[in-house]
Amino acid sequence: MYYVESLKNYEYDFYISLDEKGVNDGAIIFNMALTTHKDKIFWDSFFKWFFIKDINTLYNIFLKISSNGVFDDESTKKIKQYIEKTKINMTPADRIIDIINGGPPSIEQPKEIYGQLYPHQLSAIEFLELNGGRGIIADTMGLGKTATSIGFLKRSGSKKAIIVSPALVKFSWSDEIKKWTGEESLVIDSKTKDDLILHNDFKYLIINYDILKKKFSVLSRVRPDTIIFDEMHYLKNSKAQRTRAALALAKPIKQLVLLSGTPFLSRPIELFNALQLLNPQEWRSWLDYAKRYCNYRKTRFGIDVSGASNIDELRDRIKFVMLRRTKEQVLKDLPPKIYTNIPVVMSSQYKYDYGLIMKEYKMSKKADDMASKLKLLNGLRVVTSKGKIDAAIDLIKRILSDPNEKVVVFSVYNSPLEEIAKEFGDESVMITGKTLVKDRGAIVNSFQNNKNVRVFLGGLVAAGVGITLTAASNVVFLDFSWVPADHMQAADRVHRISQKANSVNIYQLYAKDTIDEFLVNMLKHKQYLFNKLIEGGKEAASLAVTNELISLLLK
Repeated sequence: MYYVESLKNYEYDFYISLDEKGVNDGAIIFNMALTTHKDKIFWDSFFKWFFIKDINTLYNIFLKISSNGVFDDESTKKIKQYIEKTKINMTPADRIIDIINGGPPSIEQPKEIYGQLYPHQLSAIEFLELNGGRGIIADTMGLGKTATSIGFLKRSGSKKAIIVSPALVKFSWSDEIKKWTGEESLVIDSKTKDDLILHNDFKYLIINYDILKKKFSVLSRVRPDTIIFDEMHYLKNSKAQRTRAALALAKPIKQLVLLSGTPFLSRPIELFNALQLLNPQEWRSWLDYAKRYCNYRKTRFGIDVSGASNIDELRDRIKFVMLRRTKEQVLKDLPPKIYTNIPVVMSSQYKYDYGLIMKEYKMSKKADDMASKLKLLNGLRVVTSKGKIDAAIDLIKRILSDPNEKVVVFSVYNSPLEEIAKEFGDESVMITGKTLVKDRGAIVNSFQNNKNVRVFLGGLVAAGVGITLTAASNVVFLDFSWVPADHMQAADRVHRISQKANSVNIYQLYAKDTIDEFLVNMLKHKQYLFNKLIEGGKEAASLAVTNELISLLLK
């Protein structure tokens, strides 16, 4: 036995406390033991003994008591070294279980990455590495699966990767790769020439599911070492051409990463194609899978596989290849607010409308009439706002695919909010400048307390101050105010210290190659605008943005 005789005096109390009251009380017992027995033999033996029992619980306890003066600096250093050494010496299976249970990462961030990845992202990268570069990362939306994937590509030394995603997020991938690595990507559309796809210096090729079949022939000749399938539920239909193309494309690939924020175990049939992609030998029979895990039954309308059966067994079978963490589980790693800018390509009609207004604007650029210029600027903003409605609806649906999530949507204009309200019906409530003061309280209360009301739509000014919307931990900005402080105040409607999930995901949609790009960059980089707000009020900040925007557009 690894532990010394004195340890036995505490073993029973420790386990009783841990089982009945959790880690905090376990830490108290541990603290008592180490206060009495500070000698090296005791704590060294204790750690060896307990690592064999439960490595992750011990690590959490150590974090709680390491600052209480029980250990001196030298002992703390040795214990940390022992922790890392023990983790390194764990078998891959034990290490995967440790990660699943919330254990900290034992790998370092790749040097080629700009910025700092969160610990849970490094743990996900390690999870993939332990699986030979093949696995499913199913963290809930907003935990940074894109950055995790980019970090994995860098740590694995990938030379060429194909990223398959929904059309909405193709350019988000391109932007994130540029942000984290400084490298450009090739974003493929239906008009991209085959020769360019085959002969280029890009490490990353990004394509949407809708054209995967069309481009299959040329993509199969690229010979990437890694393929990433984002939003893998797009592959749930076994009969769809894109699913068949994905299966064929992935067959010879060594590293395969699938991403999803959607929980699958309520409808296991939607998980089958992903599992077959990862391991076609183990998951070869759709029928066997359906009978075992999907409550397979014949009805007068045909075969029904929409149910679930033997879920505990399925969960146990996939635990080594699918990692899922919720926001609550990794909350300690997260900042109060996480901003994500999402580029949107507007439809041809909105591009045309935008071009007409832009042409009129440039024709009037020699005029000194500021009011006319502001009218035209506002016209550009209205078009870009309307041009992002479909993208906003898609994003909201992705957020709501997690049944525990709610979302707050802000816009400067009423008409886009009204269009979104039509889509979500009774699931949504709305406050704009038209809303009577006497009705506001009931609307907010409905969103805060009714589990069936999951979407709050608010005018940026009318709903941006004076109300609390902490039932949500997601905010979508459909467009941009002239005043940075308006966005900060609106986001604060959701972020409150007392809320359940004290980390808010804030998504800002911007239309590519439009006035939106000027605004999002100014709001991100121009700190002096906030200073002007403090010095001269909102009018000064608004004027500063307007003047800079006009000067940029007139170049």
